[in-house]
Amino acid sequence: MEEINLFSTKIYKTHIDKNLYNHEELINTIEENYSIDSVRSDISDFETNSHNYYNDWNNPKFKKINLEEIEKIYGQKTHEFIDTLDIVIGNWKAFIVNVHASMPGQGIKPHGHLPAFYSSVHYLKLDDDHDKIIFHSPLTINQFASSIYDMSKIKNNLNATNFFSGWEFEIKEGDMIFFPSYLMHEVAGESKSNSLRISVASNIHI
Repeated sequence: MEEINLFSTKIYKTHIDKNLYNHEELINTIEENYSIDSVRSDISDFETNSHNYYNDWNNPKFKKINLEEIEKIYGQKTHEFIDTLDIVIGNWKAFIVNVHASMPGQGIKPHGHLPAFYSSVHYLKLDDDHDKIIFHSPLTINQFASSIYDMSKIKNNLNATNFFSGWEFEIKEGDMIFFPSYLMHEVAGESKSNSLRISVASNIHI
C-alpha cells in the first residue's frame, strides 16, 4: 500500500566526530563556568534552573567559550540538512542561540524556538543515564487520545507517535538533530548521571 506523509513532523539526525573540533577545550571551559555558578538563567523566553549561555554570552563573570571551530562544522551540517529538506527557496541563516549545561534536578521546561524556521541541538557531552530530549506532539488529537481510545491497543513506537502527547527521542553523544522550531520540547531534569550534560542549540531563519 502506498504511504503518504501528510502534516508529518520529521526530525533529522546526523553525527559529529569530536576529533574534528576543539571538543576537550569546550568541555573544560563549560565545566569551569558551571563550577562558578551552576544556575545561569536570567531568561524570560523559557523557564529553566540550569546553566545557560542564552543572551548572556559576554557575562564577565564567566570565561568565554571558543565556538569558532564548531560553528564551521554546524554550517556544513546545516547546508546538508537544508539540501536534504529541499523546501527552502532563497537565502537562509543559522546561528548558535544557547549552550546548556545541567546536572540531576536541572532542566528546561517545555518551549519552542519560533520565529525560527528549524532548530538543531548538538550533544557535546551525554551518557546513557543523562536526560534525553522530550518532544511534545503539535497535534490536537494527542490531547484527547487517552480518553477516547484504549491506548493499550496502540503500539508504542515511532509509527504511532501522533497518538501520544510526548516522545523521548533516542540520542547519544555527538548526535546533532534538526527539527521544526514550532515543536515544543524539554529537558525533564531527571538525569541519573553524576556528570554534566552539555548541549548546543542553534536556530535557522529564512
